[in-house]
Order: sequence, then C-alpha cells, then structure tokens
Amino acid sequence: MKLKLNGTHKTQPITMYKNNINMFLLSFGPAQILTFVVLGLILNVILARLIAKSASHKKINYWTVFFVSFFFSPIVGLLLVIASPSKS
Repeated sequence: MKLKLNGTHKTQPITMYKNNINMFLLSFGPAQILTFVVLGLILNVILARLIAKSASHKKINYWTVFFVSFFFSPIVGLLLVIASPSKS
C-alpha cells in the first residue's frame, strides 16, 4: 500500500495496520468485553421479542419467531414474519 505524503511516495507494510487493530482490541479488559457481550444479548432479546410480538396477527407461533430471531438473526425472524400468512 502506498501513501502519498507531500509529493513523495512512502510504502508502509500492511502489518502496521494489523498491529493497530490488534492493539485496539487488546486495549479492552475482561470487564469491558463482558459488558459488550451482555449488552449485545440484551439487545438481541429485546429485538427478538419485538419481532415475535409483531407476529400476533400471523399464523406463525410467538415462540417460533422468538427463537428464530434470537438464534439466527432479527432480520431472519422479520423475514419469517413477513413471509407467513395472516390469520383468517
């Protein structure tokens, strides 16, 4: 990768950027990493519940949508709700 600095070319190895990323990731302690994981799980549960509640007018079960949204992705759960037929 070449960088242009004041009309001159300077070549910097890509490992410099990898080292910066590694230093950034290593700057977090165990408590911060645990906090990120817990907040991610809480956000995932909230999104899965919202999407499962949106399936109340569909034929698909609440728990089916909840578990699909939680374990796969909220986007997959939302697509499942959109694709399922409405109750008559």
